[in-house]
Amino acid sequence: MSGNRSTATRVGAGIAAGIATLGAGTAAYAARNLTYDTREAARLASSGMRARAVTTPDGAVITYGEGPARGAPLLLIHGQQVSWADYASVLGTLTRDWHVFAVDAFGHGGSEKDPSRYPALPQTEALAWFVENVVGAPVVVAGHSSGGLLAVRLAADFADRVRAVLIEDAPFFGTEPERARSTYAWLDTFRNIHRYLEAGASAGADSWTRYWLQHSYLRTMFGDRAWQSLVRGPVERRLDRDPASSRSCGGCRPPSTARSRSRPACRTGRATTTCATARCSTTAAGSPDSTRPRPSAGSASRQPCCTRRPTTRTASCWVR
Repeated sequence: MSGNRSTATRVGAGIAAGIATLGAGTAAYAARNLTYDTREAARLASSGMRARAVTTPDGAVITYGEGPARGAPLLLIHGQQVSWADYASVLGTLTRDWHVFAVDAFGHGGSEKDPSRYPALPQTEALAWFVENVVGAPVVVAGHSSGGLLAVRLAADFADRVRAVLIEDAPFFGTEPERARSTYAWLDTFRNIHRYLEAGASAGADSWTRYWLQHSYLRTMFGDRAWQSLVRGPVERRLDRDPASSRSCGGCRPPSTARSRSRPACRTGRATTTCATARCSTTAAGSPDSTRPRPSAGSASRQPCCTRRPTTRTASCWVR
């Protein structure tokens, strides 16, 4: 009998330890995902990156981050639904040995919101112009996801401007028409973005983040109860406490009509502005101190978003 009790005790202890480990892991996972933005902002601020903007000869604004000139030029191209600042966790390391240029692809961050520029060819033509006129030397280019596709196209079409290519998880075959609609990116992201924009003011959510929480394909993997308790509930409570946490251009309200060409309004901490508004600063990225309009279109040279007054000292740009 004592042997049976000892075995039962060990089994019970093992189950309890497993439950405790699972609970601690779940809590850590939730805490990490609910506070990542503040941690990433601190990493970005300490990375040495400066937020800037430039206008192409045909009037398209490209926002980007530039690090100290400590090595060969490295061009970073992000994937879908993010911006150059989402490289924050690695920028501090990369800027030690590279002269980092991290761009916002068209349709992302503060770069031009013009659907005619979203296909791969206009994107890579603009990137080639950026390398020649802003970087000023051939680059090592690293692209993640859709950014990997752009990196490959850039190297193929403008080989003289690329020294080497690093491709990170690029969906070379997942974007083929017959396969795209069955991919997770389509089911959870592209389809919902399309529906959100089509719905306009009737979307039933004050930001893209809330709309995604209501309609995410991930719900089918979690189940409604788990989704509500582990994901939607905590994130919505965070949004209620800090509405500014969804104020990036990904958190803009949809246009009032499906065909509206006006830029949607975003909430900042102090006022309602638009995605085209730039916060300008002479300090490190992430430290805005004034608001000015974007640069006028047509300049083919590197220029800041704004200047405080007619002077040779210019300000860098931080777009929210």
